[in-house]
Amino acid sequence: MTDAIITWVDGNDPEHRRKRNYYLRKEKGEGISHEPNAALSTRFNECGELYYNILLIRKNAPWIDRIYLITDNQRPQWLTETEVDRLGVEIVDHQVIFNGFEEFLPTFNTMSINTMFHRIPGLNPEFLYLNDDIFILRPVVKDDYFENGRPIFRGHREIRNFPLPFMKRSPWRCETKPDIGIVGLRLGREKILRAKTERVFLYHSPNPVVLHSYGKIMARKMAYNIRFRFRSREQFDPMHLYVNSMLQRKRCSIIGSDVAYFDPQLMPQLTLQSIRKLASQNHIRHACFQSLDEYDYVSRRAAFDFLEECVAS
Repeated sequence: MTDAIITWVDGNDPEHRRKRNYYLRKEKGEGISHEPNAALSTRFNECGELYYNILLIRKNAPWIDRIYLITDNQRPQWLTETEVDRLGVEIVDHQVIFNGFEEFLPTFNTMSINTMFHRIPGLNPEFLYLNDDIFILRPVVKDDYFENGRPIFRGHREIRNFPLPFMKRSPWRCETKPDIGIVGLRLGREKILRAKTERVFLYHSPNPVVLHSYGKIMARKMAYNIRFRFRSREQFDPMHLYVNSMLQRKRCSIIGSDVAYFDPQLMPQLTLQSIRKLASQNHIRHACFQSLDEYDYVSRRAAFDFLEECVAS
């Protein structure tokens, strides 16, 4: 059996905004440093992406057992008890996965949350992790993510003989097909990632996780990583630590992309062109619409129209 985990927050909620601003001021007053963009509203704004995320999982990955939605004492208005039962969703509060570590709550940091999500009670031994802006556009099978129990990640490899910079992202290249976004790789102080070896940069796509392996790797620095309420340069990225640890142990596979990545920094006409072409690109099975709240109205409407068509087709 395979589950799915989605992390979600409604940053438009007045209570969440109040709590976020309180701790942001408090930590700044205490001299605690954050990433420059750690508190940007786009990290927390909710545009309705989750609705399509869940519906497309159920349509295109029916072999997924439970969908665990990790939240901070919140619930999407549309996700009624009836819909929870129909879609096989279980809402998991931060209090559950931070059990025994409640002093680090509330947290507004996905790096900290991702360090703990493997602690969901009853989680299956294998699961997919998705952000709420990642969508499974076309039918997939379990073998697309796991090969004989070994996770298959979407990304690319590079050889590096020196510690990588804090963040690395690919620029959008105006090509004939959607470009690929690269998730930033944080090394922190993890010696395993400082070795002169091959490294992996992940794409914005569903990440397959083996529960036992992930838990063992996170246990090394769990208490250290979760103490940051907002993103910090001192943290490591849990998923990148995991994939690179698995790579060095030859326990995973890396494949080329079947992922389309959209960014609000695109000119509107390029976004529209890419979305139109995506409909006919059957080899693209996943898409990430990053920071939809920052899209211009026309591009955002086009993105949602496309997702609606994917659900209805």
